[in-house]
Amino acid sequence: MSESELPESKSLRKRFPALAALVLVLVCNILADLLLKAGAEATKGSTVLGSWFTIAGIGCHLVGFVAWAYTLRTIPLAVAFSFVSGHLVVVPVAAWLLFEGGWWGGGHFPLLRWVGVAVVMLGVMLLVPAIVEAEEKTEKE
Repeated sequence: MSESELPESKSLRKRFPALAALVLVLVCNILADLLLKAGAEATKGSTVLGSWFTIAGIGCHLVGFVAWAYTLRTIPLAVAFSFVSGHLVVVPVAAWLLFEGGWWGGGHFPLLRWVGVAVVMLGVMLLVPAIVEAEEKTEKE
């Protein structure tokens, strides 16, 4: 079956811009959180907006917001939100690596935090296939 024979909702070519925007949302959210943390660390004792890290973090949130609005035009909210929840896994691990010493600095990442990260990952892996299947059934009707 060629791509032209696929239903519009199944065509990767038609969905690629929205999928790329969804990845951009995830990347922007992760970068924004890490940059805002770096800005807060860099400006202890002074105004938070005095750091370029903070300004860049706000910029990432703005770009992510625009990409999110675009994404929701073609991808169902439940599917998009499940994908973007990967942010809840990446940010704690990246923050630990960058700000708390990480593996090379001897920083402690408590077992309960690892369990939380694993639970989020498991939840996403269980939810996404079910949500996609439900959306496909809705599109057929």
